[in-house]
Amino acid sequence: MTEHERMFRHEHAYKLDEPERQRWLPTADVLERLAVRPGMTIADVGAGTGYFALPMARAVLPGGRIYADDTAAALVEARRILRPGGSIAILDWRTDVEQPPGPPLSHRVSATDTAASLRFAGWNVAAPETIGMYSHLVLATRPPS
Repeated sequence: MTEHERMFRHEHAYKLDEPERQRWLPTADVLERLAVRPGMTIADVGAGTGYFALPMARAVLPGGRIYADDTAAALVEARRILRPGGSIAILDWRTDVEQPPGPPLSHRVSATDTAASLRFAGWNVAAPETIGMYSHLVLATRPPS
């Protein structure tokens, strides 16, 4: 499979904002779990149509900032730019739940594999958890230098 086959086609962007999505992946639950609060600075990697970036932008006011970064560049920079103790949250599609919604199972990365990749890169990784009906969340913190 080529990388191009994994790309989300922009003409399907409307699917990312369908009201049904709030039922199976409530933004409020994610923001609560991440403890998003006023004054925070957050990078939403793979922001798409802003499904999370827009609610997070409202939640970090006053004084906060949201960056909706290029995925590949952001992941390369994440460990470098985070302060010791800073954290990264990776929210992705579960591999044990059939579609729809979401991409084909063969395009998804398991929470276990995501956690292993983060550990290999030197992150302190919390146990992955299920959030919503179709997603998993992996949280990791940057260790002290």
